[in-house]
Amino acid sequence: MTNKTEIKVESSWDKDVVPANEPRKRGLLVEIIGIAEKRVDRRPVNLCLVIDRSGSMANGKIEAAKEAAKGVVEQLGEEDVLSVVEFDDRISTLVSGIRLDKKGKREAIRGIERLHPRGMTNLGGGWLEGATQAANAMDKFGFKNGHVVLLSDGHANEGITNPSELRAHADEMASRGVTTSTVGVGDGYSPLQLEALSEGGLGRLHDAATPEEIIETILGELDEVVSVVATDVELLVRWQRDLRVDLLANFDVEDFGNSMNIRLGHLIGGSQRTVPLVIDVPAMPAGEVIDVELIISGKHAESGKRIDEIFSKATLRVVPLAESTAVMRDWRIAERISLIWESTMGLDAMRLNEQGDYIGAGNMVQEVGANLNLFAAGTPSEKTIRRNLHQAKHRVSRRWDGRSKRESMIAAKKFSKGERDHRSDPRGKWSDHI
Repeated sequence: MTNKTEIKVESSWDKDVVPANEPRKRGLLVEIIGIAEKRVDRRPVNLCLVIDRSGSMANGKIEAAKEAAKGVVEQLGEEDVLSVVEFDDRISTLVSGIRLDKKGKREAIRGIERLHPRGMTNLGGGWLEGATQAANAMDKFGFKNGHVVLLSDGHANEGITNPSELRAHADEMASRGVTTSTVGVGDGYSPLQLEALSEGGLGRLHDAATPEEIIETILGELDEVVSVVATDVELLVRWQRDLRVDLLANFDVEDFGNSMNIRLGHLIGGSQRTVPLVIDVPAMPAGEVIDVELIISGKHAESGKRIDEIFSKATLRVVPLAESTAVMRDWRIAERISLIWESTMGLDAMRLNEQGDYIGAGNMVQEVGANLNLFAAGTPSEKTIRRNLHQAKHRVSRRWDGRSKRESMIAAKKFSKGERDHRSDPRGKWSDHI
């Protein structure tokens, strides 16, 4: 049974008029919602688990990873295909592209049981073998795509370690239909290396602090893999020549001058991607109409066929000052844009801090924060945002390691991109950890 995929697009201004002959900033919130009809079955899954077996995965982590992998085996069905790769400084394939019928499940469990901690961390090599296994299963079983979930608790110190190189390789595999999500375990993993694979791989970066959370996170990721309704979703934004449009969330974007193409990745049924934009409108005479065009494209997850493009417009009117003053700002929209902007800025600053650029991180908070404070003025969160920015500047301007930083980075990233945290114990906002 197939399911009908629908993508719904909604756009809202914080205020849909601007005063004549005066420059203004306006916020535009675009929401792309994935809707899928209920179905009795689901399409088969081509999944590869890539598990770090380096020595640091001792003390319960490797056992939790094994339990999570076994849980995945139990949840998958006989039409699904699983591969399992382990890595330290060496790479081994424990399970190579098998259907999970009764015999396949037994074989998969036997392979997973062989996981034991040892050695260094060749994260790039382990991931590449996992992506290769998923690609091979595409050829062998006729899948249109595959998905890799990589779990690691450390920094790559063998093979490819540069985040830019890791991202480029993951991007290449994603273009061939193999996506990647990553799970960072504990306090010492490299968020930049794991994020590079998940961003290039059109997947998600997760965090797990305990063995129980490893299990919750991997099973939650599996649930998302089987719930994808549209792939390669992109939002093209087009505007008039004299506008300036800035994207405030952490999505890949190509800027073409009078348009930008925003890469939203895969869309999960029942979820949404929220795209906040700030538009700089120059002084214009009354009576002008400003259209921002929004065009959504993508592919059906099941058939791989292109989805008919969805076209809509968000319109601003230029009106006399008195009329503009009489129109109330939508404080709900302004606040949502402000909070996403805040978390995006925080994540960018923490990335610089992770690279050791403490001065650059502090300067980013100060410079971006000045514009954010102006935009957030009057919203219910105005005072909270000001306080968060002050605390963030202090924290990212010096060395910052450990659990609090990883919790803050994950929370900022997930809020900015509208992603789910699969852990049962809520961690709060990114600002709760600074």
